[in-house]
Amino acid sequence: NYDVTYASDNSLEISMFQPGAYLNRDLEFTFSLTNNSFGRDFFSALNQEVDGHFAFFLTPPNFVSNTEVLNRKIVFLVSTSTTMFGFKLEASIAAMKLGLDELGATDYFNVIQYNNYSNRWRTDLVPANETNINSAKAYLDGLSASGGSNLESGIQTALDQFEDSDYHNAIVAFTDGQSPLDPLAISAGNTHDVAIFPVAIGSSVSHARLDMLARLHYGFVTYLDDQSDLVESMYRVFQIVNKPLFHNVSLDFNKDDIHDVFPESAPSTYAGSYSLFSGRYTSASNTSLDYWGD
Repeated sequence: NYDVTYASDNSLEISMFQPGAYLNRDLEFTFSLTNNSFGRDFFSALNQEVDGHFAFFLTPPNFVSNTEVLNRKIVFLVSTSTTMFGFKLEASIAAMKLGLDELGATDYFNVIQYNNYSNRWRTDLVPANETNINSAKAYLDGLSASGGSNLESGIQTALDQFEDSDYHNAIVAFTDGQSPLDPLAISAGNTHDVAIFPVAIGSSVSHARLDMLARLHYGFVTYLDDQSDLVESMYRVFQIVNKPLFHNVSLDFNKDDIHDVFPESAPSTYAGSYSLFSGRYTSASNTSLDYWGD
């Protein structure tokens, strides 16, 4: 017998009624946190020695109807380098297949694999209908690992797929995290507000490059190690990316002495995720915060 207590910080405390008892099998339990509306939290602190600092959390609902989600154009970018051989590539393919099944009839997509070079499954983005999805799955089943890893080339090829900003544009990039790349050079070529979401697998990854890549391109980066449930974790990333509620987001704090706001460019807002903004200010006062987007 166990007593489970939910704390205010969403942590769990589990107490065993029978001390000295030992399980002969794994104990498994599940729980979920319900959030059905837009929430926000604002924290600030100011003392006389240094400028004040603040943090603003925006928490969209976890679940929304399909009518509330923006139409999407998405490129699945997958590394087939030798470092992805085996379970890394297999898990990436399995997660992409699950993601393909989540696309709607109004969405467009493509699959691009890269090692030393980049190869597109289709020349251009195609509608997410049953025929195209089944064909893409067959293409994924035929991928094998060989060669090096040029993530920058893969991203540039993926960016060329987007011709406007009318849709919510996104790239989900599965990578070994070891490829050299220049986030600033990639940013110069991202003319259609494409959000980039690197998913890096392994213990030796280039955190600085990938963090900067995601930050400059309205996305977030996910790091997974060999002990992670790769398929489930990768699929979870896509479940968030697949539920954009607002893009071209802007924030105005309406206070002249606010500075060092991070991130400089507000990311899109996704159901089931949250956005964090932080910054500094000089003097205490009341103000209003304006948040808007498409």
